[in-house]
Amino acid sequence: GTIIEQPTSRGTGAGVYIAISYILAQDPDATVLIFPSDHFICPRSTFLEQVNSAHRLAETLPDRLVLLGAQPDLPETDYGWIEPGPRLEAKPPNNGAFREVLSFHEKPSHEDAAKWLSRGYFWNTMIVAATVRLFWVKGRHFLPNYFDSFESFLLRLQHNLKKGMSKSSIQRLFQNIPAFDFSNSILTRAARESVVLPLEDIIWNDWGRPERVFSTLREISREPRFLLPQDFLPLGAER
Repeated sequence: GTIIEQPTSRGTGAGVYIAISYILAQDPDATVLIFPSDHFICPRSTFLEQVNSAHRLAETLPDRLVLLGAQPDLPETDYGWIEPGPRLEAKPPNNGAFREVLSFHEKPSHEDAAKWLSRGYFWNTMIVAATVRLFWVKGRHFLPNYFDSFESFLLRLQHNLKKGMSKSSIQRLFQNIPAFDFSNSILTRAARESVVLPLEDIIWNDWGRPERVFSTLREISREPRFLLPQDFLPLGAER
């Protein structure tokens, strides 16, 4: 694998598209999956089966972004929500049943979240599968001013595949682009060109907040191997 160090933060969009650049330079026919790094997902084997379904579906529907949607159990206001459309069946059928995406909603009020929970919306896990070409086309379409820099970087990368890109080249790229968010800049705008594949029999949680870590551990009947907030002692105190 290739580890790419970002010289500075330019948002999730830049983080996704610098990786997409490397993949496109090496394999323009690749299918790509994006995984956020701070999520808890269990059981692993069941999840990987559904990831494989998303991969196959993305290859079957090369003009669609395929998102994995989590089944909500509470009106969470910190998550993004997916409004699903009609249920569809993939061909061949082993790619799984999926639904059209009508719209995305970010960080709603409690009232809206409760309404969407009752209507059968999904939580947006931000796990996305698509062909590398489609990711690039969407970036160029929605962010044309940003993509001049990315396309120049891609051309240099294609000419330097064996040597790789220097840190100074990556630094120049990041100096020339403003920060942008992948969800708001790409996914939200491409809602009607997306489908959602619901996760089945999966425990999923975004561990972006400490209390969600404790909530998950309680759900799976595990004791944390670290101190709970109430267990911390004042500086200098003895237990």
